[in-house]
Amino acid sequence: MPDCDSPPCFFVLPDAAGTAAQNMALDTALLENFPRPQCARFRHYGWTGDCWTFGYGQRFADARAQTPPHATPVRRPSGGGVVDHREDWTYALVIPFAHPLCRMKAGESYVKIHSALAEALKTCGQPARLALCTESRAGALPACFMAPSPGDVVDSSGRKLAGAAQKRNRHGLLLQGSITRTGVFIDWDAFKIAFTKNLSRLLSAACVPMKELSSAPESLLERYHSARWNASR
Repeated sequence: MPDCDSPPCFFVLPDAAGTAAQNMALDTALLENFPRPQCARFRHYGWTGDCWTFGYGQRFADARAQTPPHATPVRRPSGGGVVDHREDWTYALVIPFAHPLCRMKAGESYVKIHSALAEALKTCGQPARLALCTESRAGALPACFMAPSPGDVVDSSGRKLAGAAQKRNRHGLLLQGSITRTGVFIDWDAFKIAFTKNLSRLLSAACVPMKELSSAPESLLERYHSARWNASR
């Protein structure tokens, strides 16, 4: 593994695809079991099959009612609503506990990360900006892409393009983000380069590409496959 003691580093892991349970387990491992906990890390990933996830605090029955009969939703470690991953570009970002960005209020860190995302979209030719408070959903809608919340990324017409959910613990901050690919015609490889470059600058950390992605511990895979986790409330 590259030496990242000086300057601070930002690991960009290789792309991968997995089931909903596998991806949630890997994101959790990225937060809790990464061998260099003092370094930020990022991964973009795809999905195997029709995958849906829902926020940690949601009722399983509510999430189940919004997903197709053949697709069992998996509870994320982070918050937010139900997300359909069939047509999205998904990423996870982990920021170490000691980093100033992790110590910010949730809304502040959300805006800073989404500002980096919006700038990357604009670099690739997609108009993007942050949603205003006046564009916020009027009620507590459970589906994430029904309407934007303040700090979400929207296009010039106000259509939601990107949202995210956060989890903080003693290890740091995990942000799980989703960008719709519907109606967004950009070079996604170029977007990833632009986005990670912007994040590297935001984090004041040197970008270090990694060639290998470790698998999640079996205990985490069992957690996200289990009814005890997914239907716990």
